[in-house]
Amino acid sequence: MEIIERGMDAAFRLPPFSAEDPALWLAQVECACRVAGIADSSVKFDLLVANLPTDVARQVRDVITATPASYTALTSALQARLAQSRAARLSALLRNTQLGDQKPTQLLLRMRSELGEEAQDSALLRTLFLQRLPRAATAALSLLPEDTSLSQLAAAADRYLEATGPHELATVQLTDPTACATAGDVPTLHSTVASLTAAAQ
Repeated sequence: MEIIERGMDAAFRLPPFSAEDPALWLAQVECACRVAGIADSSVKFDLLVANLPTDVARQVRDVITATPASYTALTSALQARLAQSRAARLSALLRNTQLGDQKPTQLLLRMRSELGEEAQDSALLRTLFLQRLPRAATAALSLLPEDTSLSQLAAAADRYLEATGPHELATVQLTDPTACATAGDVPTLHSTVASLTAAAQ
């Protein structure tokens, strides 16, 4: 009974849920339980269910409501189904999401919405976002500091496209997001670096 009481202590906290790497998160959960002295699988099951976001819990509803409850089955289902769900979202994102007549900031909001919690400022989302911008805009953004956040990059891209005009939307690269601009782009890049830096601050 002591183990259960320690596990349900109000001070006990599991690490924040991460859909981007469920296997790592579950490993952290195991470590947290060991530190708290929780070895009973039924207690671990209850703690895991209580800490799952509702949208994730729905994906493993059948395992959560199954009798008898199984911590092992729940962790296995989470890893398998979240990986499938993430792959499906990425596939849809690659197929359907382009800049079009949106502002870069609007595109980023849409991409974050489609990828969910895992998307915030991940390296993957950064790459996918930059691949959907005009080549010259991507080259201009590469002049900003490496620690510029994705939201700041999107705001800077808005400014760049406003300054250069709608013709820039016609040239979108879907290969290497770090490709250099052509020689004809250089004067434009130099003239907009200052405004891009200001927009990113």
